[in-house]
Amino acid sequence: MISVLKLGGASLICEKCGHANPDVAEFCSYCGHTMLTKAGSPVSVLEPPQKHSEVGIASIISSVLGGLLALIAVTGAVILTAQGRTQSDPIMALCGCGIILSFPIFIVGGILGIVGLFNPNRKKVTAIIGLVLNILPCLLLIILMVIGLVFKDRI
Repeated sequence: MISVLKLGGASLICEKCGHANPDVAEFCSYCGHTMLTKAGSPVSVLEPPQKHSEVGIASIISSVLGGLLALIAVTGAVILTAQGRTQSDPIMALCGCGIILSFPIFIVGGILGIVGLFNPNRKKVTAIIGLVLNILPCLLLIILMVIGLVFKDRI
């Protein structure tokens, strides 16, 4: 019969050699025997909490930077269009470039989010948030471009 004794609530006694071990010991520090709880199952050792994925955080930062660039470019294009500027105006072309340049930022951020999902021993929440924050603006910008192409002759 396997029995484990607790001494003062602070240690476990090895059933093989009788050595006193810390309460959370997985193995006997003297003979290496697997320590067992009173129920006869191996002692479970608490693992340190997982950290957030650095790659996931980078994905969120990428989405913020790409979002700011796209927001500034789209807002500028809307304001300039309201002022009667056309697409041949250099400032409007700059707004278009800003919108187009936000796509690679979102794509890189999305890739970072996907990589963060497969990062072992890291929390996945930042990678998921970064992935979503990079995919949604891409879809929104694509929809806005399609709407612009459809209605360009009607304005």
